[in-house]
Parts: sequence; C-alpha cells; structure tokens
Amino acid sequence: MSRFLLLKKINQIFSLSTVGIYTISSLINVAIPFVLLPILTRYFSPEEYGLVTMFTLMSSIMGAFIGFSVHGAIGREFFNQEIEFKEFVFNCLVILFCSTFFLGGIFLVFINKLSNISSLPKGWIFAVLITCFFQFLVLVLLTIYQVQLKAKEYAFIQVSQSLTNICLTGLFVVFFLMGWQGRIGAIVISSIIVGCFSLMFLIQKWCVVKINFGYIKRALNFGLPLIPHTLGAIIIVVVDRFVIHQELGIFEVGIYTAGLQIAKIVGLVTDSFNKAYGPWLFDKLDKHDEEKNIIIVRFTYVYFLAIIVFSIIVGVLASYIVNFILGEKFTYSAMVVFWIALGEAFNGMYFMVVGYVFYMRKTIYLTFITFLTGIVSIPLTYAFVHYNGLIGAAQAYAISLFISFILTWRYASKVYPMPWNIGFR
Repeated sequence: MSRFLLLKKINQIFSLSTVGIYTISSLINVAIPFVLLPILTRYFSPEEYGLVTMFTLMSSIMGAFIGFSVHGAIGREFFNQEIEFKEFVFNCLVILFCSTFFLGGIFLVFINKLSNISSLPKGWIFAVLITCFFQFLVLVLLTIYQVQLKAKEYAFIQVSQSLTNICLTGLFVVFFLMGWQGRIGAIVISSIIVGCFSLMFLIQKWCVVKINFGYIKRALNFGLPLIPHTLGAIIIVVVDRFVIHQELGIFEVGIYTAGLQIAKIVGLVTDSFNKAYGPWLFDKLDKHDEEKNIIIVRFTYVYFLAIIVFSIIVGVLASYIVNFILGEKFTYSAMVVFWIALGEAFNGMYFMVVGYVFYMRKTIYLTFITFLTGIVSIPLTYAFVHYNGLIGAAQAYAISLFISFILTWRYASKVYPMPWNIGFR
C-alpha cells in the first residue's frame, strides 16, 4: 500500500478535526506554564518556583488516591448497555466523597511529615486535598465528554479552567505581589470554581441519586487495581524532583522544573493526540478488521518516528528557547531539556500501545509493570543524580519512561495480538 493510500485511509477512519480541537484545548491548558513562565521566573526566585513545584507534585500523588481512580470505570462503562449509566456515575461520586474524608484523616495524622517532605507550610498541605477533590469532579465530566466524542464541550471545560487559572495568577502574583502563595492560591481557587460547576452539571445531567453497592463494587474493581499503576506512573514522573529536593535543594528543583516545562512541548503533542486516539482505537478494535489493524500498526510506527524526531528538535533548540522565555536566573534549565523531551516522546509511545490493555481489561499485569518501573526509577534517579546532578535526573526520567514503554508494548502484544511484525513491507 502506498504512503498516499495509507494516509487517505487513516484520514477516513480517524477524525483529524477532533484531534485539532483536542490539540487546541490542550495547547491552551498546557500553555499555562509557558504563558506564566516569563512572569513567574521574573517575579519568583528558583526557591519560590520550587515551592510551587512541590505543591503540584503533592497534588499529583494525592490525585492517585482521591476517588480511587474510578473515573476510568466511568469511561469504560459508558458503552455498557447492561447498566444504568447515570446511577453508576452517582455511585462513583459517592466513592469520591468517602475517599476524600478518609485521606483527610490521614493528612491530619501525618501533617508534620508531609510538610517536611514538601517544604510546604502545614496550611498549604490541606489545600492539596481540596484541589484534588475538585479536580476529580472536573475529570469525571471531561471523561464523559471524551467518550461521547464531544470535543467542543471538553475543550470548553478545559479552557475555562485554564483561563481562570491564568487570570487569578496574574491578579495574585503581579498585582497583589503574593509570591508563590498567590500562584498556589490561583491553582486551588480555579479548581474549586470549575469543580463546583462540574458537580452541578453532573448532578443535573448525569446522575440518578440511588446507592447501588453493586455499582460501587464494580467501579472499585476497575479503579483499585489501577491505583498501583497510577501511582507507579506518577512516581516515574515526579521522583526526579523529590530526589533533587532531597539531594540538591529547593533551588535546584526550581531550575529543573523550569526546564521541564519547556520540554513539555512534546508532552502537549502526545497528550492531545491520545485524547482523540484512545476512544477511536476502542471503536476500531470492536470491529476486528484485519485490514484496519494493519493500517493502525503502520500509522503507529510513523507516529513513533515523528515524535522522536520532534523531541530531538526541541532538545537541540533548548538553549535558545530558555534564554528567550525564562531569563537569566534560569539559564541552567536548558541542560535538562533534551533528556526530558526524549522521555516525553517515550511516554507518548507508551500511550499508543497501552490502549490495547485497557480495551481487554487486562490491567492487573499492567499495574505490576508500571509500579515496578516506578519503584526501579527511585534508585535509578538517586544514582544518576549522584553522578550527573540535574542532568542525571533528566536521564533517569527518560530511561524510566523508555522501560515503561517497552514492557507495556510487549504485554499489549500478548493480550491483543496485532500485526506488529508487518512494519512497512
């Protein structure tokens, strides 16, 4: 099959306009760090930027436990005609509320330890819990829009939160000169505003108020096994900054994170594509069409090559981008961009193959792979930071994501065989 025919068939079975909407909305969402970087790196010291980073890292980790990952069950059960979907959504929200109260108690017990680990004052630790709770509500609504292929509605919610975040940050940091507390306050408040809207909309349109322990069990059976998977994935992407914080200090966390935000240009592309590709892939796999499977495989290989090349270009141009955007205080951030961008490419490749595992509901071994990779990344990061400093943390990041991709691809090829060996013959 010629390259022209291959692209023509891909265009026929895959809505590029949908990808475009997701890309634009994700661009605006991910653009927050880019839009704010020139401001924050001039109003903040690297230490202050490091404190904001630790807040977002704590939020990422706690987000794995808030709601016990049942939003994934909502996305999967949307296509199940044997359940009352609105009733199922309500019971998932019940799980969210219960898990939040449970984690709140744990926070009270370990508040001093959490403050020491993150360098955040105790009062801001509970802001992490509040942010995660409301962000989960937003995530549930976005999941429903995604499986409905309602890209415009998805984009509206995502962009609304992004713009609220940017405006509040400008008000608190630039106008009121609140420093790092203003930036974190903007994150918390924007999550609360959009989260409340999401809850109201979910109750009005997508909930039937009825406790169903069978649905609760069904949601937990999907979500709980994914917690180690989610936690492992989070460890892979946050362990670098925790190790840097412990071994090098909060100043270096700020320097490293600024460079990471530049490298996230690659993550923007992969995340935008995956939001549209995931539901489309599920739909095509339901048809069990061998011809389309061949096209999917060939397209996947093209995507692999393209995203690797793109990450290398970002890495090569890093010094110019950093000098233009970040300013003199964060010049050293450029040294980590290449390896982090490469890691983002591997992560994008991972998302291209993990869909087969989710489709087959074979998440147990996926959990093992991701959690194991996360655990391995901890000593790996310590070792690389010890020998190579900040660059070592970026190298460990890329290696960890490469391991995760390779192991997941191998497992995906077993649970759902695809003609991976066909290549471009």
